[in-house]
Amino acid sequence: MSEQKRKKKVRSTNDIEMNAKEIAPPVMVEEQENSCTNCVEWVEDNKIKVGVMIGVLFVVLIVVIVPLVVTSLGDVEWDTFAFRKSTITNVVDRSKVYTYGRHMWGPSTTSVVFPRYYQAITFQGYDLQVFAGKGNNTMDNSTTTAGLEFAIECSIYYRLNQDNLAKIFDNWGLTYHDRFVDAVRASIKNTAPEFSVDDYVERRQDIVDRLFEEVNRDLDGLHIQIEPGKLVLKRVIFPDSVLNKYAETVLKKVEIENEILNRDVELFEKETEEILEGIRGNMTLIMTDANATAAAVVLEANAAVVRIRQEALGRGINHMMSRLNITDETTRNKVFQLYTIEDNVSKEKILLGDGNNLISVGK
Repeated sequence: MSEQKRKKKVRSTNDIEMNAKEIAPPVMVEEQENSCTNCVEWVEDNKIKVGVMIGVLFVVLIVVIVPLVVTSLGDVEWDTFAFRKSTITNVVDRSKVYTYGRHMWGPSTTSVVFPRYYQAITFQGYDLQVFAGKGNNTMDNSTTTAGLEFAIECSIYYRLNQDNLAKIFDNWGLTYHDRFVDAVRASIKNTAPEFSVDDYVERRQDIVDRLFEEVNRDLDGLHIQIEPGKLVLKRVIFPDSVLNKYAETVLKKVEIENEILNRDVELFEKETEEILEGIRGNMTLIMTDANATAAAVVLEANAAVVRIRQEALGRGINHMMSRLNITDETTRNKVFQLYTIEDNVSKEKILLGDGNNLISVGK
């Protein structure tokens, strides 16, 4: 079956070729055959040339493609943001913010770089001069210094927000920092007159909090915010006349504080002496009570000793009577009387005669 299909297919192919030859002009068929033959003969005769041409073509492709690939890569450092920019049209692509890493940007491109670390806005010396107001203080000093112009030194630290980077670039390009400096300067100059000269001496933290609030409000329209603790108020540079006046005020305050301190010391010493007197009185009472208690304890102990001794003596006499077999009451009383006399006299004694006379024997 398969042999029949193969023969049928060969037959159909031959028929197609015969039909094509019948349809095509003889001259054209001969030209085509000659052209193909010549191409094959040329390739066979020029194999080395063809190889060289292919090699040259490969080298050209490498030389062109590799630089294109290399120039299409862009690096972004760890401390920067970047936009992609075409070096041909100078158009900056703001649709995507590139962060740290290597990116495929395409040929003829470069980057527009923005720092992602803190940037400082610093006013030193007489860069920023403000006016003092009356503030909430009604003292004469605040009234006379209202409207006084003086300089303040401060620093503000901010970081660009990746989400607002396109808006910042659209409005100010790469000169955004100068715009921020002007906005901060204007905000501080507008807020400073809310406080008096006294406030700048005694209420610095209140001033910092207020400046932080107002500066952030003004910078909100510029698509940037200051983080808490990133506004630092440094020196306040007053005119010499104000400094001298405050120096006198400080000296007076020191003198007053010394007087108050001395008075407190005297009062403390007096109170301490009174406390010591009370302690001494309490110690006397405690000692008297302790001595009385000790005397009572001694008396009680002596009484206990006498009682114990008498009890021991009585038991000893009874034991002696029982050992001597003295049972007669009269005899017992006589012996007990003699023992009592013997016990109360320090010298040794003996009994003589029928009358039992006591004779002391001394050494």
